[in-house]
Formats: sequence, C-alpha cells, structure tokens
Amino acid sequence: MTTDAVTEHNAIPKPHTDNNLDVDMARLALAIDLIDMLLHAASVAIGGKAESQHSHAIGDITGLQNALDVLTQASANLPENLSDLADTDTADVTQGMLLQYLTGKWRAIAARAEFFAIDAIAGLTANNVQEALVEIQTGKAEVSDIQAALNDLVGAAPDTLDTLNELSNALGNDPDFSTTITGLLAGKLGKTAKAADSDKLDGLNSSQFVRSDASDTMSGSLTVTGNLAGHGDLYTGKNGGGDSWHHFYDDNSNTWRSLGWDDSQNCFVVEENDGGFHKLALCDTQTSSGATNFPIGHTLLASGRSNLNRSASRAVYHYTGNSAQYVDSSHPNRGSGLTGTWRARGLADGPIALMQRVA
Repeated sequence: MTTDAVTEHNAIPKPHTDNNLDVDMARLALAIDLIDMLLHAASVAIGGKAESQHSHAIGDITGLQNALDVLTQASANLPENLSDLADTDTADVTQGMLLQYLTGKWRAIAARAEFFAIDAIAGLTANNVQEALVEIQTGKAEVSDIQAALNDLVGAAPDTLDTLNELSNALGNDPDFSTTITGLLAGKLGKTAKAADSDKLDGLNSSQFVRSDASDTMSGSLTVTGNLAGHGDLYTGKNGGGDSWHHFYDDNSNTWRSLGWDDSQNCFVVEENDGGFHKLALCDTQTSSGATNFPIGHTLLASGRSNLNRSASRAVYHYTGNSAQYVDSSHPNRGSGLTGTWRARGLADGPIALMQRVA
C-alpha cells in the first residue's frame, strides 16, 4: 500500500520509507512537475512588481519635466514685496505699524493699545501707543520723588537692615518666612504647658519611662543597681508565655542559676550546682489522716506484696485496715488513692518501701 507523504505548505509528493522505489519514482516525477509550475508562477508574479528603489531619470517619467517647468515659471512671476500684492495697501507705512483688513484690502495702521491688552488699560486715555508713551514720559516720577518714597519705606531701620539684601539675609533667605515661623510656633508648648528636656534625659522620650503614679507596661530590660522594694503582689509570666523564670548569679561558677515554674512538669524547679534542673520538695502541713494530695517531694512509707526496685513507679493508697498506714497498688486492701506520681526510694523493711511524690 502506498504511503502518500507530502510537503507541509504546497502538498508536493515526497518519498517515504514505506514505499518501494517504483512507486516513489513516479511520485518524484510528479513532484518535479509541481515544483516547476510553482517556480514559473512565482517568476511571473515577481516580474509584475516594481523595483524596490526608484532608478528612473526625470526624462523617463512622462510629463514630469513639463510640470516642473510650469512651476518654475509660475514662481518666477510671484511678487517679491508685500506692496506688490494686489489686495495690500502699504502707502505711508512706518516702523511699528500693523496690517488690518479694511474695505477689501490689507492696510497699514498705527498699533493701538487694545491690540496688546487683554483687558482695558486703567488710566490710559490715549489709544495710540505712541501717544501713550508720551503721556508716560510726561508723568514719570522724578529721582527726588523716588528717593523720598524709599526714605519713608526704610524709616528708622539700622544701617545693617536698610537694604533688601540685608533683610533677606536676616530672614535666612526664606521666601516663605511667615509660613516657616508659623510651623515652628505650632510645635511649641503653650504658656502653661510643661515638657521635659530630652537632652537631659539621655535623649529618651516620655514613652520610655516608667511612671510611679499609674499602671504601665515596659518592653525590653530594666537594670536596677540598688534595692527594689515592692509593697504589693509580684507577677511573673503571662497566659501563653510558657515557663516563667527568676535568675540568680552564682559567683562561685560565674554563671546564672534559675528558679522558676516548669509548664511541662507543672511544678517549681530549681537549677542546682551540677547544672541540672530539679523539682522543689515542699513541706506538707496537713493534719488530716485522710489527706490524699501531698506536695511534690513528700515522702512516706507504703506496704506492698512485692519488693520494689529503686525509682520504680507505683500508685499509693490509704490502707483500709489502719488509718496510719499506706499501701501500694499491689496490696488487696487499698482505700483512697493519693494524687500524683510516686516512685520507690528504697526499702525500709521487707516489702515496706520509702515512696516519694515526683509529679
């Protein structure tokens, strides 16, 4: 079976590996005919196009030279002066006059003040500019009049402030001196207001000081080189803040030792000289024989049915047969259980073990 492979753009047949030589030879002959046809069509199309760059002389273009000759002759006959124009009257024209269209012609007229002013010129009685200049010259101020006005303006000013340059320097060459002074005054305290000089307070502002007459919150660290006395409660830590610690300096080892509340163990812990943290053993002051909740570190003797290894964990209970005794979880006569986790700290006699609350 013949595989009809063709080119992408003009669908010209081309050989294919699936075809035998006889088939592809016929297809190649057809392809050559198609290529010849396409090349001929392209040649004809290109032949009908103009050159990309103009290469003709003026004489090669029909009528161009005649048209140029007509234009040249016409421009030679144009008037060279304004006075040669048929609709322009420049008789008696003088320097500074303007053209105005009057009675069918452009005529030279004297320049008038309203030609230059957007609005009426106050006090100008003459409409002609030349006449107005004469009026200005006639009414000009004399030097003595100007000097008298300047003397009135200067008044009794000192010699160092009787010129505009001296005044400008005195005002710091500020073109908006009034606004500058108003802004500076706005930043000043009123006559009855009070404020601390930050330069005398180590450059600190009021938000960085702890007030003695109100509740306050301070961030950062506060170092007190003297004694710190509190006459109320002292609180350490916050909700969601994790463990809370107090730190004490150990001069013997030149390091800090910590005392605090350990959230993970739910108890007070202290850092000892070995660098380890240990729970605090607290004294129990309860007087009831039925007490079940003792402080961490509390020790007692408890009987059991089997010996306990050191540090073994065992629940501790009241002994139902005697209110003076305790038993561990292996004893059949268990009463109320004691709160917390208890560990064996050694045997006292037989199955009687010394138990300590550790959590």
